[in-house]
Amino acid sequence: MDNTIIRSKITIEDVMHFDEDKRIEVVNGEIKDNTVTAGFMHAHIIENLRDIIKPVARKNKLGHVFGDGLTYILYEDKEEGVRDARIPDFSFVRPNLIPKDWDRSRPFPGCPALAVEVVSPTEKTADLMGKIASFLRYDTEQVWVIYPQKQELHQYVKDNLPPRIYTAQDTLIVETLFPELEIKIASLFVDDYE
Repeated sequence: MDNTIIRSKITIEDVMHFDEDKRIEVVNGEIKDNTVTAGFMHAHIIENLRDIIKPVARKNKLGHVFGDGLTYILYEDKEEGVRDARIPDFSFVRPNLIPKDWDRSRPFPGCPALAVEVVSPTEKTADLMGKIASFLRYDTEQVWVIYPQKQELHQYVKDNLPPRIYTAQDTLIVETLFPELEIKIASLFVDDYE
């Protein structure tokens, strides 16, 4: 089943009124329902990532960390409207990327420095690869794709393909985003209550 809804011109106001209970994105100027089933592990990985990154970002005044739900207007054309709007599972925005006059009740006008996707069992590979390509095309510095079942993190760095693949035994050093931070990949999958 095709989940694309065709419209002539999509405005920021249209994006702001998308159904809150669905993951509605704009892909090549078309509204697309990218809602996937996110289970416990999906949410747990995002929380673990937030617990690791947020204290470092806050302590060093590096920027803002966001969990699921922030819409990024990656590309808007004055004539054609919003052409690309995405919602990563987790993101990081440097302070210098935030426009001074931006109304913070609206979707973010630009891209994050880091976008993270946690792959759900129902997620289509084509949709995932399209999202990675969109973020990198519009200047996101890094995109991390986390595969819970394999316990892998694929790190895409702008202008540096293919991705680097980290397994549970590896440590991710992210000096360019978070100085002095090393993330043990296994820590993303740890459940403190097991």
